[in-house]
Amino acid sequence: MKIAAIWDKVHWVIAPDGRKTAVLVDIQTWECILSALEDIEDGEEMQQQKSARETTVPWEILKRQLQ
Repeated sequence: MKIAAIWDKVHWVIAPDGRKTAVLVDIQTWECILSALEDIEDGEEMQQQKSARETTVPWEILKRQLQ
């Protein structure tokens, strides 16, 4: 679901003074929002791992060092 489609399904709760105080969405829309947030989070974690540039040691070398 595209962001524009999600916005079309949002229902605002308006306070007596006219302020938006909450949002109501149906379950399907909520699941789409959660899925999108998880995808964003996964992408951020991948970027962090790439930028960390930690060195890795092949298992065979590590195994020899542990013996």
